[in-house]
Amino acid sequence: MRSGFLYRICLKAHRLSKIGYMITKNTLNEMKNADLQTCNKEELVDIRDVQVDTNKSQFERLVSFMNAIKNPYLFKVGDVAVKIKFAENEQSFQKKMENIISAKMAL
Repeated sequence: MRSGFLYRICLKAHRLSKIGYMITKNTLNEMKNADLQTCNKEELVDIRDVQVDTNKSQFERLVSFMNAIKNPYLFKVGDVAVKIKFAENEQSFQKKMENIISAKMAL
């Protein structure tokens, strides 16, 4: 998921405030630029605790996830803090994984 995609979804959510999720481009940029080294790790949401109702539409699930995770770029998994970054002009994660698997199989 690219940051531009998140922004477009958040703009839609902003217009659909009845769902209960509102965000600005500045807020999303602040989330993206949050510093892993200086954040309060105790305040980060553990992604394992996030529950999303799979009976809802894709858009509503994304809004629900954003509400639950607080910052999609900075969260934790157990005791490990995680910072997500997206490279705009590089290969996708899936393509990189395919390359790694292909290289391992060639050994």
